[in-house]
Amino acid sequence: MGESADARQKRLAAEIEYSAPVYRFFLNKEHAEDLVKGNVYISTLEECRKHEDPMRGDKEEGKLTWRLPGKIVGGSQDKDFVAIAARGGVFIGPGCSDVSIENMTTNYKLPDAFVICATNSYDPASLGENFGRSCVEISDPIVFLHKVTKALDERFPFESAHAGNVTYRDQVFYGVDEPPGVLGFVKRPDVYAYQKEFRFLWIPKDVSGIKPFLLACPEIVGLCRLVG
Repeated sequence: MGESADARQKRLAAEIEYSAPVYRFFLNKEHAEDLVKGNVYISTLEECRKHEDPMRGDKEEGKLTWRLPGKIVGGSQDKDFVAIAARGGVFIGPGCSDVSIENMTTNYKLPDAFVICATNSYDPASLGENFGRSCVEISDPIVFLHKVTKALDERFPFESAHAGNVTYRDQVFYGVDEPPGVLGFVKRPDVYAYQKEFRFLWIPKDVSGIKPFLLACPEIVGLCRLVG
């Protein structure tokens, strides 16, 4: 038998090693109070991509780009060459030699996903202007992830759930370099690093037509409190 939904949720939550509180800022105090009452506003990556405020939105959300500048030549016995070719969608089978590859680009993109953006830094002075002065502390993000995931899965069965700090690095990587971070958790450092974002992200099995909505999740009451 396959893994049950509840077992999967517990496993996913257990994989996240993060015990410090995180913070969610709001422009509207009523929205902050909603979260404390167990009503969770869940946005989407696509909504973030088209947000008019460049500090609150990012058209490059959930995207990474791999590039091979120039030309390389190799064959089946060259592991780096095989790995680079695979990143460009080229399979190098056994017995190949003197294969030329040049100027390849591969774009990775999450078509869409549900997302909640928070921060691991309670810093109203830096964040208040763009994100609001009302703030909710989420005392245990792992438990929060588990409970919201369970409620969300009843409406939108999901492929995977993730939570963690956003990595602030260039979203383009090259050759045999490792990706700068997990897809959906990498943002430009020059614009967004001050936000010190902690993100919850859920990838539904069917992302077509998903929209932001308010999720009733009374199980989180007690995990959230107003701090501003």
